[in-house]
Amino acid sequence: MNLNENTVVEQPEGGAITVLSARDGSRLRYGTWPVPANRRRGQILLLHGRTEFIEKHFETISDLLDRGFSVFTLDWRGQGLSDASNGDPMKGHVHDYDNYLDDLDLFVRTVVQPDKSVPLIVLGHSMGAHLALRFVRLHPDVVAGMVLCSPLIKLLGKRITGALTQTAAHFLAAIGLHTKYVPGRDAYWAAKQKFDGNPLTSDIKRYCLAANWIDRNPELAVGPPTIGWLSAMFRSIAIIHKSKFEAAIEIPVLTVGAGRDIVVSTEAAREYSQKLPSGEFLLLADAQHEILHERDELRDAFWSEFDQFVGKVL
Repeated sequence: MNLNENTVVEQPEGGAITVLSARDGSRLRYGTWPVPANRRRGQILLLHGRTEFIEKHFETISDLLDRGFSVFTLDWRGQGLSDASNGDPMKGHVHDYDNYLDDLDLFVRTVVQPDKSVPLIVLGHSMGAHLALRFVRLHPDVVAGMVLCSPLIKLLGKRITGALTQTAAHFLAAIGLHTKYVPGRDAYWAAKQKFDGNPLTSDIKRYCLAANWIDRNPELAVGPPTIGWLSAMFRSIAIIHKSKFEAAIEIPVLTVGAGRDIVVSTEAAREYSQKLPSGEFLLLADAQHEILHERDELRDAFWSEFDQFVGKVL
């Protein structure tokens, strides 16, 4: 795909973006791209990272459609055009990661898999990969395999934990400051950063995709996390590290780590993968955090491994 710094990748043909009502009445925005049964290999549940939205992944969705996979994806509550938990769409807030998991369970049961005869594979990035682990632990018979890119197993220190420690996050959330921004980050959102020195990707064209979409629709923008979101994240990380959690995830899992990741710990992802009964690990040494938005040679290496993995799963 030919991209430049002003590119907006248009929506792949044959899909639809609509809304689903969550259990608490919140509007959850989701997209579906079906493949005809005569050439469908399976289904992909694409789970985004924090701040991301459906449009940012149109290129990846096209890549999956070309491989014969129907694609299902959603904007997490408080992201994209899904309703925000605290009424302020610029604040990256959630009360508990269980809110995300409840939404995901509803989405899978009512939209993705009314027909359970079609195998489902999860492709998750960062926070989405983390939530995939928790979802499969709760619903072990739903997913045939998972591909986890830069999964949130452990956050690296300097980005958020340096500003607010785990203990402080829990304390400040408990005394009623849960909807306040993490200190020192109230004027920030990722798409406004300059490309030079960014922590996400070495590909300037793909780096600009999110900002270009936000220029089209400013409502897609999400600000920094709140103290409550940070506290919820730390609690959820503790859950995936509980005794016997990994051992209960018996499906095949390919974990792809980025050698130049400064957002999450690649070494923690490697160690976690080794504890999974059917875990494999791939290191893309030159990649930054957003592997699916890296330059072509790194994406090609990812897709090559992806193809081999799903060929064994299906």
